[in-house]
Formats: sequence, structure tokens, C-alpha cells
Amino acid sequence: MLHALAKCLHHSGILRLSRFWPNRHFFVLNFHRVTDAPSSFHDGLIEVSPRDFQAHLEWIGRRAEFVSECQVRNLARGGKPKILLTFDDGYHDSHDVIMPILERLGIPGIFFVTPGMLDNRILGPWDRIAFLVKKFTGKSFRFRGREFSLAQGARSVYLALGQWSLSGLPDRSEEFVSELATTLGVELPTVKQMSAELLTWDQVRRLRDRGFRIGGHGFSHHMLSTLTLDQQAEEIFQSKARLNQEGFKPVSFAFPFGSPETYSWETREAALAAGFEYVFSFSGIVPTIRRLDPTHIDRVAFKSSLAKYNLLLSLPRAHNLLQRIRDRRGYL
Repeated sequence: MLHALAKCLHHSGILRLSRFWPNRHFFVLNFHRVTDAPSSFHDGLIEVSPRDFQAHLEWIGRRAEFVSECQVRNLARGGKPKILLTFDDGYHDSHDVIMPILERLGIPGIFFVTPGMLDNRILGPWDRIAFLVKKFTGKSFRFRGREFSLAQGARSVYLALGQWSLSGLPDRSEEFVSELATTLGVELPTVKQMSAELLTWDQVRRLRDRGFRIGGHGFSHHMLSTLTLDQQAEEIFQSKARLNQEGFKPVSFAFPFGSPETYSWETREAALAAGFEYVFSFSGIVPTIRRLDPTHIDRVAFKSSLAKYNLLLSLPRAHNLLQRIRDRRGYL
């Protein structure tokens, strides 16, 4: 429904009228992976091909102004829309694919990395769950009392399992992954297989040296709301300390997962206490510049088409309304 509406407005030319009134919103776009290579892991995080990524940025660049981390506190209202690009989780294509494109176009960005994943060369539970389901050769299986069928493909199954693995209190996702591997009779991915998907610390430093900013994303990418307040504070503090140890001075922190149920006011306070100045969440809502709180900056997911970008940039209030309706009713 949303895509059809966006496409209709995009091709009608009506959205061009929006360029004649000042834009008062701040668009923080969130990406994970940009590659056209197949993956043995969670290919739902491969959001766009390199060719389309560059084409989208070129199109946006003609209609908006890309800003850097250091400009966040001094954004001017009016004129072109202001956009900040952010990239999560530290996949290797941040260095191999995304960095060259951003450099070529002169666009800044923040890369949020998770030190524990880079140190241990281990992917998140969502990736390992996808790996196991993809390797499973059967047509269906029963896990923890629930039936799963692969008749419609593996993706819907590993998406459901991934969401389920995150729903427990406290976080027992490691136990969940191990039990799933036993149930399916599939070997877990090796450290070598997982390491090939991740940035190295040298690559993170190269991103920094090319002018991009590095931010914190938790130490182990735990959903912080599943931890006690002391554990949350330790997870955030460790991420800052480890980044400092590697020679970085991060001022931005993005909540892992980032949706409203994954953090609290106390979580944000812990990030500020650890020394972060900017705190990013992920609600899909576009904040206004006038009301922008640097310690609570909402981000928007990558958009799959120029029509959706056009709707987002031209009618942010309409986008916010549609996002709220989707969150409440889940049908768009």
C-alpha cells in the first residue's frame, strides 16, 4: 500500500511542489549492507546493490544536503532537506563497497560498530539463525513446540525465528541458536566463515582516516532492554572503552536494534554517562530540526526506491503519520 502510494505521487510530479516551501526536518537514514554478492547469512540485511546505492545517493544529492556528525547541533532550518547517513553492525562492505562510493560522491557518514563482534569474529544471532535455516535440507521442522515449514522459502522462517530469539527476558539468544543447530542437525558457521563478513580493526581505522566517523553500538549487540540497568551501563561503557583502546574517540551511540521497546530513559542516561554526546534510536520517525534532541535522534530505515525517498523528503509529516499507523496496525 505504502509503495503504491509513493510510486503514484512520485510519477505524478505533484511532489515537486514541496521544493517551494522550507524543509524543517532532519533525515537520518540507516543502512546495514550494500553488496550484490550472495550471502550464506541474513540476506535481508543486504538492502541494496552498489549500483542502486550510488544512483539513489546521486538522486538525493540533487534534492537534499548531506551533513556530517559535527553539523548535527547547528542545523539550519529551511532550504534543502538535511540528511545524515548511518551504517550499522560493521559488515565488511562498509569498507569495501560503501566507503569508495561515499568518497566518490563526497558524502560523510557515521559507521556504528560493535567491538565484541569484531574482537571475537562472530556474527549476531540473526545471521547465525539465517545460516542454519538456509543449510537445513528438510521441508519442515518442529522447534520449541512450534512448527516451521520451508514451503515458501527460508527467509520467512529465519525472520520469524530471529524475532522470537530476541523476545525473551533475560537475553538467551546464544542458547536459542545452539538449540536450533541441534534441532536442525546443522553445524554452526565457523569463525572463518563469520570473520569474512565483518570489518577488521584496520579497516575501521581506514574508515576513520578517510574522514568518516565511528560510533558505538553496544559491546556485544545485546538488546539492552533485556539486561539489568547495571548490565546495560556495562555494555555501553565497554563499547566506549574498547573503541578508545583502538584509538577512536566516538561521540555517537546507536542503540542496538533501536526500536522503542529495546531501550529506556535509563539506557539513554547510561550512554551519556559513558561519554557519548549523540544518541540514536530507530523508530522510523523523522524529527524536526527545531525540536531535535541530540541525545535522542530518531532514524529512518533505508528506502528501497526513489519513489519512497521522494515521499519521505517531500512529505515528512505524511511519512511520520503512515509510520505511526503501521506501528499500531501493522498493515502497510
